[in-house]
Amino acid sequence: MKPSERARRSWKRRYLVLGAVGLVFCGIGFAVWDAARTLEVERELETVFKTQARDGWNLTPEGTNAVRVIGARALPVVLKWSSGRKQGWERHLERKLIKWGWIGEGPLTVQQAKARMVVSTLGEEAIPAVPTLVGRLESKDAGVRRFAVQ
Repeated sequence: MKPSERARRSWKRRYLVLGAVGLVFCGIGFAVWDAARTLEVERELETVFKTQARDGWNLTPEGTNAVRVIGARALPVVLKWSSGRKQGWERHLERKLIKWGWIGEGPLTVQQAKARMVVSTLGEEAIPAVPTLVGRLESKDAGVRRFAVQ
């Protein structure tokens, strides 16, 4: 092999590695951007429920309008809120925190009630969430199945 051919192959490998590293960074960047966007929408919804809800989840007409402005961007948050009890280590930690009195057991049902309000407010805009909810009908957790039906 000639030295120039060897150098060309070496540069080709470097470009491939550089391209792969670039793709990994793009993937990580997209994941962070998506998580930040979802967190922002979740904060917007929580603000609406804090300021425009009668008893924590029944929205006033102004709150309904605020949810409609958020629109379909709220669907990932609604699916997160409606997912039911945590599994694995998250559930174990939650049980310990409840046992020690650091958190109450109610927030999950409040989140599910909020999710129901958002879905009922969005109406036809919530249709993309239907396949995920249908999939949750096969869950082992009765609470998850009950929410999916509702």
